[in-house]
Amino acid sequence: MTMQLKLDDGIHDLRIVVRKPALIASLGDHTFELEELEADHGPDHCAVTLCVGDHKVQAWRYVDGDRVFLHIGGRTFTVDYVDPVIAAEEVGEAGNIIKAPMPGIVVDVHLEAGAPVTTGTAILTVESMKLQSTIIAPRDGHVEAILVAPGEAFERDAVLATLSADEETK
Repeated sequence: MTMQLKLDDGIHDLRIVVRKPALIASLGDHTFELEELEADHGPDHCAVTLCVGDHKVQAWRYVDGDRVFLHIGGRTFTVDYVDPVIAAEEVGEAGNIIKAPMPGIVVDVHLEAGAPVTTGTAILTVESMKLQSTIIAPRDGHVEAILVAPGEAFERDAVLATLSADEETK
């Protein structure tokens, strides 16, 4: 089974090789095993061990709908399942709005209005549950507006920034 996942740096095909007794998946040229450890944090937040060959890495996983936050080696990664039907519906105006994936506080604003962006360009750094995440541009264009400032708190789905297409800024 193959599915598309949206990671911080773009969309990737993840192929599930084996589901039991452990999840074995391949992403690009890398095959890895995922082992979930028991934790007292509930079904949506737990410790995870990632195994790539003989190398094991401890991580924490937090699930919020179709979005998974992985905290590995001091960095936080956001992984989204890309539903092909929903992705097709989001083309257009919805691609101009950058919303908060969860409630938090703005740590840093990396760009200002008018700045050009390409897919994956860092726009903001936010903090939620003591984990920092980088909010990136979902597509090429220009920053139309940054609607938050460092230190400002926001709720889940709050609009943090907006983009405009290249042809709209000329």
